[in-house]
Amino acid sequence: MMISTLRFTLLLLFCTTLSLAQSVPVEELLTRYADMIFYNGPVLTVDDEFSIAEAVAIRDGKFLAVGASDMILQLAGPKTLKVDLERKKAVIPGIINTHSHPQRYVSSHYWNYIPRDQQELIRSDVLLGLKEKVDVLARIKQFVDESPPDRPWVRINWIVTEEDEKQSLIVEPMVDQMFFEMTKEDLDRVSPDRPLTVRRFIYDPGKPRIQAVVNSKAVELFQQKFHNLIRLPNNTGHFASYWFEMLYDEVTPVLARETLAQLYKREFLEWFAPVGITTIATRLKAFHIAAFALLDMRGELPLRMAYAHEIGRENPFFERDVRRSLGSFQGYGSEMLWMVGVSVPQPDTSINSGLCSIFPKIRMRPGESPDPYPAGLCKWDQPGSIGRSTAVAASRLGLRIGGTHTAGDKAYEMTLDAVMEGTGGDLAAARELSPVLEHGALANPNLIARARELNAIWSSRPRVGEESDLKRLELMYGQEVARMYRPTRTLIEAGVTVTWESGGTSGYDNPDSSRRPMNALENFVTRPKDERGELIGTDESVDRKTALRILTRNGAVYVMKEKELGSLEAGKWADLVVLDKNPLDPAIPDDKLSEIQVLMTVAGGKVIYDRATFVPPPVDVRLAKDGMPIIDNETE
Repeated sequence: MMISTLRFTLLLLFCTTLSLAQSVPVEELLTRYADMIFYNGPVLTVDDEFSIAEAVAIRDGKFLAVGASDMILQLAGPKTLKVDLERKKAVIPGIINTHSHPQRYVSSHYWNYIPRDQQELIRSDVLLGLKEKVDVLARIKQFVDESPPDRPWVRINWIVTEEDEKQSLIVEPMVDQMFFEMTKEDLDRVSPDRPLTVRRFIYDPGKPRIQAVVNSKAVELFQQKFHNLIRLPNNTGHFASYWFEMLYDEVTPVLARETLAQLYKREFLEWFAPVGITTIATRLKAFHIAAFALLDMRGELPLRMAYAHEIGRENPFFERDVRRSLGSFQGYGSEMLWMVGVSVPQPDTSINSGLCSIFPKIRMRPGESPDPYPAGLCKWDQPGSIGRSTAVAASRLGLRIGGTHTAGDKAYEMTLDAVMEGTGGDLAAARELSPVLEHGALANPNLIARARELNAIWSSRPRVGEESDLKRLELMYGQEVARMYRPTRTLIEAGVTVTWESGGTSGYDNPDSSRRPMNALENFVTRPKDERGELIGTDESVDRKTALRILTRNGAVYVMKEKELGSLEAGKWADLVVLDKNPLDPAIPDDKLSEIQVLMTVAGGKVIYDRATFVPPPVDVRLAKDGMPIIDNETE
């Protein structure tokens, strides 16, 4: 009986194999053909030698081979997608954007797709133009009364926007004073039953460090959440940065994970893929990560995400939370989603608001008297700041500092000081962490030398497109200091790794936007000009190959995947961009590089954008059935 069964099994196996062999060529049974081939290049590999090939083959989400067209085409089978580059189109590695915030912009991009009961009730234009406290409170009451009752939280960002910059600088101090004088009782009178927060970004060394004023209902929910274990420092309703971050992260409602996942997917396919971006680095909160992870588990995450965890953002319990919950997940994740560090409180703000610099000002800010930041604004030095201690703790725990807004040269030096302190002065350990200096606004010679010594990464934008900031620096600090604004060439010649960041997604749909990668390519190789066409500042331009490395290979170092991304080499992950022209073609003038168009974007061996067939992807109808908002700690 056993022999008979065995014979039957072998016969069945033989017949099945024969059937397969008759329908599929034997060569394909032994090995599979390439999934995609791009041929008749140029193919700009951006490898160590910056080799230029004719063709590249992809299989199973990785580059299979790079070389001459006739050789690579031999890897094609009947089902291989073959793209003829016609000797004029070019292939480059997928572009890596090392600082953007897609998770923050998605609600403004797709507000109409968000279910009504999940629409975040937060406005930034409610209080524009108001200069008297009584008028401010009346407007807030009107906004609360008109808000639909199914949106339980009301949040307002108090901003001042004036077309005339000088007028704005006069109004700002008046608004600041009203904000500091506002109390919990004031907000209780206009919103007695619904939690209300009024947030304003103020970093004045001469005033208390608060970030929001909230009403009694918001305080009550905060205390309930933490079971009265946390004692607020006062009873005014004034929340310091870290208390407000806890309120925002753990008490207020956020969009449901399914909603976020579907919106992120559409945003990536509609905003990022069409400009050739295949990897994004950003900072994420836990509920953002959960939504991206949902897409990743379904195989629906179009682009790669390298994130700095926001567990370090204004968190007074940072070290405890890391030891108890996060551990060391740095570098861990999937091929599409992984952690590259932690974000900590920012050490300063911006050129306009007051960067932290070693250089003395020679003039006050335009139109302003007196200058509220005569010595710059170093937030970590303010009383009550937990920025420095958080950065030191992160380095001690072996976590890289990244995704942290920084602008001034002294702010960068404070970051490097914290890394050295956290690693106990061990230079090798500090170099292993490879800290990231975000935005790359202002440098100094000592900082550049230290950045090279500590293996720091300089995430930046080119000078071109930033002319207003460059001119503002010249006015406040003089030409010699402004020479150190985004000094791309100086940094690279000193041996510092420079990467490209867009800083945001606004403008991707504008052909003239400096946030588009091809515009950045042009801007890296040219010099900024004023409205009269005259050159501004010193020459920090680089050649085209160096600019392409900044957009691709160098970004792979930032996201800790230099062995997997950044160049077109066999075995690396198959991310590439097809351009309608070769960016190395000398016939294309430097100031015309921004006109190069993206024809196709491939990530992980999948076409995520094809200009010839592109249609904005639909949003899943499940969005309308997500139900009530959930808080981000949904596992509790």
